[in-house]
Amino acid sequence: MKKWLAFALLIGLFSCNNEINTNIKQQKVYFEVHHANFAWIVYNNGIMIDSAGNVKSFDLKSINEWEYPDDKGKISAEAIANNYKRCTSLLTKIDMDSLKYYVNKISKAAKGTLSKPESIMADAGITEYIAYIYDSKTNLYQKVLLFQWGDNQITNKSKEADEIYRWLYRISQNIKK
Repeated sequence: MKKWLAFALLIGLFSCNNEINTNIKQQKVYFEVHHANFAWIVYNNGIMIDSAGNVKSFDLKSINEWEYPDDKGKISAEAIANNYKRCTSLLTKIDMDSLKYYVNKISKAAKGTLSKPESIMADAGITEYIAYIYDSKTNLYQKVLLFQWGDNQITNKSKEADEIYRWLYRISQNIKK
């Protein structure tokens, strides 16, 4: 009986394969915080976090300098790469353990339901907290909205989305200091 228990534990240890965790380098970008406001003065800025944990910033002068996902949240790997090239400054670096921890929450966050947009402000713009899932078969990224704040507020109701959003919020606030 003890041999069977030991064998079962051994099989369990080796069968726990977390694909995102072991293949973290296969996806260029995992997270984005994006603030856009075109009401009075153009603000189109934010951060992207790549697979190495680099937190890089972008600050653009127009809406046309950024490639956005389609209405289904799909965006090509080429478009993500073009957006990433527009990041000009390395602000900080996330340690790999923390990065993997939050990357491993994306798939559950993607299953969260979104609240209906609620009008909160006027002319404040929109700040989106986003995660991405890359599909190597289609060469497309799927946008996962974690939280949106500003003129319209949208909340992803999964606890994983909330946890990632709060982490991204802390990172973006610490950078501003």
